[in-house]
Amino acid sequence: MAGTISGQPETLTEIVGVQFTALATPLYAVDAKAALALYCRRHPLARLGRHQIWSLSLQSLKHTSNRWVFGQKTHWQRQTAGDPAQAVDDLDKSQ
Repeated sequence: MAGTISGQPETLTEIVGVQFTALATPLYAVDAKAALALYCRRHPLARLGRHQIWSLSLQSLKHTSNRWVFGQKTHWQRQTAGDPAQAVDDLDKSQ
């Protein structure tokens, strides 16, 4: 799956957000119950419905911010098994 988290900026210099890709897996039994309890502490009205609970395993992130440098982006990509994930800043890649 893919998603975006951002505000509603009024100017270009206020743009800040995250785009991501993830693998979604349904949770069952004890794991689902624990995750739902945690979620309901923050959102009590969620107790009123029946919900399938999912786990997201992030695969990539891109953080964009125009606050300090226009178009500054930081990328993170999950590495293959055995390799640690790491952040790579676009400014460093261009040098």
